Amino acid sequence: AGVSYASLVITQFRGFRQFGCIGGIGMVLSWCAAFFLMPPLVAFLDKDEKSAPKPKPESSFQVMGAVSKIVTRFPGVVVGLGTAMTILAIGIAHSFNMSHLEYDFSKLRRADTWTNGEGFWGRKMDELLGTYLTPVVLLADNHEQATAIEAHVRDAIAKPPMQEMVANVRTIDDVLPSDQQAKLDEAEGIREDLTPKIRSLIAPDKREEVERLIDKSENKTITVDDLPRSFLTAMRERDGSIGKTVLIYPRPSHALWEGPSLLAFVEDMRALAASGPGRPARVAGSLPLSADILKSIQHDGPIACGVAFGGVILVVLILFRGKSTAFYVIGALIVGVLWLLAGAMLFNVKINFANFIAFPITFGIGVDYAVNVVSRYVEDGKKDVALAVRSTGSAVALCSLTTIIGYSSLLMAENRALFLFGLLAVMGEISCLTAGVTFMPAVLELVERRHRKSA
Repeated sequence: AGVSYASLVITQFRGFRQFGCIGGIGMVLSWCAAFFLMPPLVAFLDKDEKSAPKPKPESSFQVMGAVSKIVTRFPGVVVGLGTAMTILAIGIAHSFNMSHLEYDFSKLRRADTWTNGEGFWGRKMDELLGTYLTPVVLLADNHEQATAIEAHVRDAIAKPPMQEMVANVRTIDDVLPSDQQAKLDEAEGIREDLTPKIRSLIAPDKREEVERLIDKSENKTITVDDLPRSFLTAMRERDGSIGKTVLIYPRPSHALWEGPSLLAFVEDMRALAASGPGRPARVAGSLPLSADILKSIQHDGPIACGVAFGGVILVVLILFRGKSTAFYVIGALIVGVLWLLAGAMLFNVKINFANFIAFPITFGIGVDYAVNVVSRYVEDGKKDVALAVRSTGSAVALCSLTTIIGYSSLLMAENRALFLFGLLAVMGEISCLTAGVTFMPAVLELVERRHRKSA
């Protein structure tokens, strides 16, 4: 399990790295508590025979006792069913492609978002305003670079597909008039041309408006300090400078919730940010962040899963010193993961930025069940598969049950991303537990029977 969490530390996305760090620290502390705190507590509490637990009567029903009987009496049936399920899982998993990644981020919001949540009211606000309130920001190094980028942006949004995706573009020039002195000089020329004779010819109802427009008291430039604060929203830097940002307000559209169109839009924004002089402008906003998360999954997901799987196999080989029993454990893990992947595809549980980490974690936690059963079987001299399942299987099932309870708490979450992470993790637990205490022991039983016959 520690190896699985460590595999997340090598990913680029900080959220996954920190998840791996927190999980790894938790594993180390739990290990220390189990090996340094529990033994003295047991020695302190279990002082004599009176404190020892009373053995259960032989007639009492035990779940793992029933499982061990089925596994050892009908190993062929269990292996046959497991093999059929595995072949079916391989067939389903073979069709896995990028369509099984969740590109529609709207499906990862709260379950009630479209009835009485942010999605419901957000749509009403979109209909009212016709634009997102949160822009994509292109941050340039100076006003000249921002002006050059703005020109390229306006050219791009004048034609499809950007025309349908961008509502408006705003820079400091949209709220603070440019070339003010030249405009004032032009107004002064108009004022001189409007001689008293010409003014007298103007209709009385228009003359007052003309007089107001040529009034010299209005003959001054407008500065940033004259503008309302709302005009400068998202335009002022922390150091007080203004004019370096180009604000691009997307048009409300479901396309921006879809992965491919979102990635294409953000790529276009970054290309436009690099179109000005000097170094490329920085691109920021919720849409670029969502696009980067999606790209992180595509890049980090296979790496994390590969490292976790390879690390777990290495640990298992070291634990069993490369003996054949290690391959039973590895086989059980592969079967469990295949069942998990096929189950997720069968029930249309798509992989998203939150639940994909269930796979590397399942590698580490799921392999524990087969490791414990096989270790007990080896310690007993490879004599009794039923005893290994009956004795160790109960502890393994309890460990899995506590893990399932922990993950199942996420099934009560309204947030769909958390819900789907909990669902995928629970499915992984059930798959690996089933493979570890039924399919793999049945294979061991068949192999041992064959060895005994040949002997």
